[in-house]
Amino acid sequence: MITTIVITGGPCAGKTSVIERLKQALNHEAVFVGEAATELFTAGQPLPQPDWSKADWLELQRAITQRQLVLEATAHAEARFTGRRLIICDRALGDNTAYPMGETAVAEAVGDRSSWLRRYQAVFHLESLATAQPERFGQIGNASRYESLPEAQALEYRARAAWENHPCWLFLAGNQTIDRLGAELLRLISNLPETLDGKAA
Repeated sequence: MITTIVITGGPCAGKTSVIERLKQALNHEAVFVGEAATELFTAGQPLPQPDWSKADWLELQRAITQRQLVLEATAHAEARFTGRRLIICDRALGDNTAYPMGETAVAEAVGDRSSWLRRYQAVFHLESLATAQPERFGQIGNASRYESLPEAQALEYRARAAWENHPCWLFLAGNQTIDRLGAELLRLISNLPETLDGKAA
C-alpha cells in the first residue's frame, strides 16, 4: 500500500525549508510532489490580480488542479516502479479550495469534498508566521508570494478550514524553529502507523 501525506499551511509557514530537510532524511523512502501552483507561477502563469473576475480565478484554479492531478499520478507511478511506499505532497487539492473558485475547480475534476479527502492518508498543517509571529512575516522564501499580512492571515485560516475535517489532520504551531519543526514532522512521518492510530483514537 502506498501512503500519501500532505504538508500544508498558510503563506510563510516554513514548508519549503522543512520539506528540504525531509528530502535529505527520506530520499530513498519517499516520492516528493512539488507545489503545483508555484510550478505554474514560476513557468509564467500570471499571478492573481485585485481586479480578477470569477472567470479569471476559475481558469487559474482549473490549471492548478489539473497540474496537481498530473503530479500525483506521476508520483504514484514512480512509487510503484521503485517500490517506495510513501508520497509526500507540498500542498494538495484541499489547498485549492482555500482560494476563490477553487472548490468549483476541484469538484469538477474529482468530485465532492469527501472524494478528494480520501486521496490522502494524513495532513500536516504548518502554521503560517502570519498568525504565529506576524512581526516576522515577509517575502522571504518564495518568490511567487504576493499576499499582504492580512491576506496571508486569512489564507492561513482558510487552509485550516479546508483540511481540518480530514480524519488525520495534525496542526504544528509556528512558534518554533525550523529545525525543531522539521524534527517533529520527521518523527511523525517516521512513526506514521502510530501517528495515524493515535489520531484515530
